[in-house]
Amino acid sequence: MLENGDAFHLQLANKANIQAPQIFDLELINGFQKMDYAVFWKTQEDIVTLTFKIGFQGADIPAGTHIVSVLPEGYRPKTYLSHGSGTTFPHVEQPILIWIGSGGYLNIRVQNAIPAFEGASVCGTLSFAAT
Repeated sequence: MLENGDAFHLQLANKANIQAPQIFDLELINGFQKMDYAVFWKTQEDIVTLTFKIGFQGADIPAGTHIVSVLPEGYRPKTYLSHGSGTTFPHVEQPILIWIGSGGYLNIRVQNAIPAFEGASVCGTLSFAAT
């Protein structure tokens, strides 16, 4: 049987063995491009995080729903949808809805078109339990 101090030291030892997750570039589709960053990773606890700043280089981002990427197997949500929110940058501040279905499709919903000007982009971060 472990004493209280032994359990504490065992927890510390387990935390010391945690590996930093490998970071992958998010493969963008349908004309979206990385404006600064578009990456994802998975922890040893199977929590996936993705974060991005993306846009259309030199073109408006039209209002509506857009599929911007498809996550690989093993990096998809356990449930049908994982929701998050994002914002636009700069000057056209509006909320952006972000979701990923169990099929791995990363969707964004833009309420109003985002006009093309230098640096216009959509930013977001989302974390969820992976399959």
